[in-house]
Amino acid sequence: MRQINRINRIVLVLVALIVCINLIQCSSPTGPLQTGNLLKDPSFESNGQPTLSGWTINDTSIVHFTNDAPPDGGKWSVAVNVVWIGPNMLEVPYQKIKLISGTKIYTFSFWAKSSSAIKGIGSILAFKADSLVSYKYVRVGDSTWTNYSIADTLSSDQADSLCVTVSGGVTELAGGKTYFDLCSLTAK
Repeated sequence: MRQINRINRIVLVLVALIVCINLIQCSSPTGPLQTGNLLKDPSFESNGQPTLSGWTINDTSIVHFTNDAPPDGGKWSVAVNVVWIGPNMLEVPYQKIKLISGTKIYTFSFWAKSSSAIKGIGSILAFKADSLVSYKYVRVGDSTWTNYSIADTLSSDQADSLCVTVSGGVTELAGGKTYFDLCSLTAK
């Protein structure tokens, strides 16, 4: 069991590094800056229809819509498949935003649940220019809808950006999905 936990930690670190490399090359941050929720399409739906509008994903085959949603989550959520270790493990849905100048506490909150032994993650990655300066994540550990949150205090200028990601997890052992909804990124 300890060996499996060690392997899981090593795989998670490798995934984080590969995701970071991929996100450094991701699209330009959205703008202009706003107050409240800094994310577009936090509930993966618009006018009662499922959508990934606002989210960037290059491999849509790993993302599916489901009408299973948390309390106050509307009608739809997104299910992100567990992916096999390899090139497609870089293909996580993400949003990249410009950071607000000054020192702020950024909090990424979301509702999620997992349908397998392989747990998905939500993460925030902070960049100065194109260099990763901070990576924080939370692993989705429940099979029922649960609210998760990650916070990071960042000092930034207009050139800095932050990416939030939702991932179904990575493995070579089993399939599964992690469901996400009601995503929020705030700055205080």
